Amino acid sequence: MEREDLKFFWRAWARVDYFNNKYIDRNLALRLEKCGLRSIVMGGESGSQKVLDIIKKGIKVKNILHSAKMLDGTMITPRYSFIIGLEGEEKDDTKKTYKLCADLIAANQKVDIAGPFIFRYYPGSPIFDSIIKNYNIEIPQKVEDWESYLSGEGYLEIDEMPWVWHGCIETATILNKAMLVFSTLRNVDNVMSKLMKKIIMWRIRNLYIRLPVELFAFDLLIWTYRKRLKIFSN
Repeated sequence: MEREDLKFFWRAWARVDYFNNKYIDRNLALRLEKCGLRSIVMGGESGSQKVLDIIKKGIKVKNILHSAKMLDGTMITPRYSFIIGLEGEEKDDTKKTYKLCADLIAANQKVDIAGPFIFRYYPGSPIFDSIIKNYNIEIPQKVEDWESYLSGEGYLEIDEMPWVWHGCIETATILNKAMLVFSTLRNVDNVMSKLMKKIIMWRIRNLYIRLPVELFAFDLLIWTYRKRLKIFSN
């Protein structure tokens, strides 16, 4: 690309541990930026080293944060995906994941977070086999019967998830909405948005879901805005 002086924007997928002095260092990151790279998608998965080891991710938590710092100040957006709700994950592990999300946003203003999503169990994986065995979940014995057990995307649909800590699903629902609101307000620079973003970051770092007044305030602002648009359009 450098040799041919090609001009176009592109994105890439990478592991967070690629960012080191022997592979993607700061100089290479700047060259990639100059070549048009505008987004790198990476699987952070968890802010808990225990969970990363359980899923055999082969990275350290510090690798995730280092990758964001390496790209800070460039036009490259680091995009990270995270998961929660794994067997063996405790509340403190989930808290570490959300805290890492907040640390990444603080380390690099262009960071984009996907999730954290509740983990989906796909047949054929060791993790899937473990929950089937440990929680006596009945699965079809015939291939043709699997259709009613799987979602349209192919993962096991389960009404209850006894392996997750109590309140995990509710917590994720509220905090993920908070992160979405933060992302929407990221480039808004008035007094109200600054206050809301500070509250959201505190909430995420502390895994606190009570009295989400900033989320109610955001919903009210959106409702008011849409109401005004409808009035003026008429």
